[in-house]
Parts: sequence; structure tokens; C-alpha cells
Amino acid sequence: MEDNILYHFFNNKSSLMDYSDELKLIDMMMNLPISWIIKNKDEFLNALNILSDSYTIGHGFLLQTEKDDLIFNHF
Repeated sequence: MEDNILYHFFNNKSSLMDYSDELKLIDMMMNLPISWIIKNKDEFLNALNILSDSYTIGHGFLLQTEKDDLIFNHF
């Protein structure tokens, strides 16, 4: 798996992402192997911080549905 996969995800995206992009990012992050996360710890933590800001400051949490609750609970 290539390095910078999460950085590439953010190309052409604003710092406050669409809710659908937040869900895509969560899916990507949940499917990364632990070995990749260990090797790319800073990239993973940066993506987590961006996601957190986008979700809270960008009001993504207002769009969360009951079906999405499972995604967030697992994440």
C-alpha cells in the first residue's frame, strides 16, 4: 500500500469536507492495515484532526443519520 494515501484523499478538498467525503475518509481509515498506520502515524493523525475539525466545525454532525451511527461507533 502506498504512503501518502490519506494526503492524496485531501487533494482538491476544502478543509471543511462534505459529509459524504467525511464518510469516505472514515471508511478509508478503517480499512488501513495497522502496519500502514504505524509506518505513517503522522499522516494518520493529521487526517484524524482534519476529519474532527470538518465534522464539528463544518457541522457534519448535523447530517449524521441513524444508519451512519454504526459507522461512527465502529470508528
